[in-house]
Amino acid sequence: MQSCMCIIYINFWRCHIILALVLMMRHGEAENNVKHILAGRELEYHLTERGREQVASTAEGLKSVPVEAIYTSPITRTVETAKIVSETIGVDYTIDDRLVETDMGSIVGMSYNEALEKFGNIFLRFYHDDPTLRNLHVERFS
Repeated sequence: MQSCMCIIYINFWRCHIILALVLMMRHGEAENNVKHILAGRELEYHLTERGREQVASTAEGLKSVPVEAIYTSPITRTVETAKIVSETIGVDYTIDDRLVETDMGSIVGMSYNEALEKFGNIFLRFYHDDPTLRNLHVERFS
C-alpha cells in the first residue's frame, strides 16, 4: 500500500559516483489519526498541533543532511508536513500526484473499529489482494 508521505531526495557525491538516498517520511499526527478514522485520499484532514511538533522536530534533525528536493502527495496532511520541512531546511517542495494514498473505496471515512467489525483485518486482506475487496471499490495493491 502506498502511504501518504513526503519523499526527500539527497545526493551524495563520492569519487565521481553519485549515491542517491531517498528518505521516506510519513506525515505527522493528523486529525483523522486522533479520531481513529480511515482518511485515505478522499478526506482532507489537517495535522494536529502534536503532528506539527513531530514534523518540526524531525525537520530539525534534517538540517545537517544535504537534502536536494522534497516531493509530497497532494493530500493536505502531507503537504502541511512538506511545508514545515521545507521552511525548516530551506528546500522547496513539489507536489506529485503519483504519491497519492491508495484508494480505500467505501471504507474511507469509517472508524478503525467499524471497519474491523464489518470487514475483519482489511489491511491484511488488502496486502493479500483479496478479490472480495473489489466490491468495496478498494484499489488493488498489486
